[in-house]
Amino acid sequence: MIDRAHPLPVSRQVKLVGISRSSAYYAPSPIGAADLALMRRIDELHLEHPFAGARMLMRLLKREGIGVGRKHVGTLMRKMGIEALYRKPNLSRKHPAHKIWPYLLRDRKIAYSTQREQPFHVKVNRNSTAKRTRIPRHREQAERSDAGPCLFTRTAASQSIDYASCAAIRRRA
Repeated sequence: MIDRAHPLPVSRQVKLVGISRSSAYYAPSPIGAADLALMRRIDELHLEHPFAGARMLMRLLKREGIGVGRKHVGTLMRKMGIEALYRKPNLSRKHPAHKIWPYLLRDRKIAYSTQREQPFHVKVNRNSTAKRTRIPRHREQAERSDAGPCLFTRTAASQSIDYASCAAIRRRA
């Protein structure tokens, strides 16, 4: 790919190919004889125990008198493309005991991001999220409905109605 004997400079060749200049000069270091012997033994142990990971292989090697660390065993396993065989979690399958909740917004048209159903007659105060807004119902609205002349309380965070004040007003009336 990169020819150092070519009359075109290496920096220009690298730029044309689209790789960094340091990768053109990189030469991988050869694997030592001790690591090759260790890799051969790890491969044999992996064939005997395909479920063994780096920790278990390290212990098996220590029993044989080969003192090697877990991280080095893991690095050599990655180089060889060896992976422990075990049952992975099946996250895509649903559990039979879990309830499937209905999607309640299926047939609703969402016009804007803060849209919510407003209970009864509630004024939305968009300036402050913590400020409560109380609105007395008009007398004709109270006569038309069975709720009575209630004061509704709404916070932007909780969207709750103060039914206690409604009951107190009904008792007074």
